[in-house]
Amino acid sequence: MTSGRLLVAGEAIIGDFDPVAGGSMDASGLYLTAGWMAAENRQVLVRWDRYRAIGATSDDAIVFGFNAWPTTASEIQINWIAPISGSTMPHKVLVNFQVGF
Repeated sequence: MTSGRLLVAGEAIIGDFDPVAGGSMDASGLYLTAGWMAAENRQVLVRWDRYRAIGATSDDAIVFGFNAWPTTASEIQINWIAPISGSTMPHKVLVNFQVGF
């Protein structure tokens, strides 16, 4: 959902798997995102991610993001993924550059 300069989004997914070899197994994940258009072509975001793989405990992280559109055919994305205490996930910085032709 967007309203003016504000963006709010979320999603959840749950999978229930029943392999031939044994009992039921499930995995789940979700995210909640809030973003703000700081300028016409600049956006800052914060997102909470949670993922629980089959047979594992949940991994939670906060993602700080920045998106920029230098031209109408290009985009730069920078994300810092910061695990929440107790998570097995490492800190990560992801940089993405896209160009359309």
